[in-house]
Amino acid sequence: MTYLAFNQNSEVVFQADEKPSNISKTGDTITWATLEEKFDPLYAYTHSGGVATKGGLLPVDEAEEKRKDDEYKAIKYRDERRLKYPNIGDQLDDLYKKGAFSTEMASKIKSVKDSYPKP
Repeated sequence: MTYLAFNQNSEVVFQADEKPSNISKTGDTITWATLEEKFDPLYAYTHSGGVATKGGLLPVDEAEEKRKDDEYKAIKYRDERRLKYPNIGDQLDDLYKKGAFSTEMASKIKSVKDSYPKP
């Protein structure tokens, strides 16, 4: 059983497998209803007499879906690159060995390496 919380506009604002004893949403009057099936956020729900009923599919906002898709495409390269880059520790070790760090940073790294040598 699923518990749905509806606001005064009959919109689902919360769902749970167990009815929380103390929940509120500022400015809203909450009405609880039970649902005998699993909640699906893609559908609209109504309630009457403490019982929730699953309605039809919610309309898709094409503009919002396009915005999300464009946003994902704009940043997708980051995950693709992250999987292909060498481990960050290997990158930093290579830079240290090639002398790419400032004298101060190289000194700090050398101090740690000297204090904890490889076996």
